[in-house]
Amino acid sequence: MNGRLGAGNFALVLTADHGVAPLPDYASGLRLPAHNVNARDYGPQLNRLLSAKLGKTANYVVGFNYPRAFLSEPAFAGVNLGEAEAERLAGETMKQLGIPAFATKAQLAAGDAPNSVFAEQLRNSYSPLPGWYVYGLQPPFVVGSASGTEHGSTFAYDAHVPLVFYGSAFRPGVYDQAAEPIDVAVTFSELLGINQPASATGHVLWQALAAPPPERR
Repeated sequence: MNGRLGAGNFALVLTADHGVAPLPDYASGLRLPAHNVNARDYGPQLNRLLSAKLGKTANYVVGFNYPRAFLSEPAFAGVNLGEAEAERLAGETMKQLGIPAFATKAQLAAGDAPNSVFAEQLRNSYSPLPGWYVYGLQPPFVVGSASGTEHGSTFAYDAHVPLVFYGSAFRPGVYDQAAEPIDVAVTFSELLGINQPASATGHVLWQALAAPPPERR
């Protein structure tokens, strides 16, 4: 057992589940268009705008978690709007409040969301279980809280996470190729000589491994 443990006989990886946006106070000092917004103001504003458009006062938006709006099916049924129409109208109304683009639950369910990194990320996390909703595209460097910072936007400054490998199985260096946390499981499967997880979608990070790919061995 002693010959199988200790120095040279282990592999270690350090990473994170998400990045973080820079503090708007700091980013604005670099002349970036950064600022905080109070997400609690958006729900009431959206309801006022939607009520004016539809000619009937109601709480059409029952929840707002910047930049996501959650809609009331009964409220929209009261003005004879189905899910797709209601979500599209709510999304267009969100654009009036500075949210540049959106994707709806109905679009994601039908597979016709815009072809963009933003929509691809939403497709990867789509679930049919929640009620009606609209997911807005967060403007660059805007944070959806009255102070501080957060994570969850689609931009590289926010989505970037550290990925560090340590051990004799890895080639020393810094690599510029794209990598994601989902690559960790398949890379360690290769090191262990076992099958990749059945639902794995990552790729082996050969550039960081000391041993070459099988076809080159």
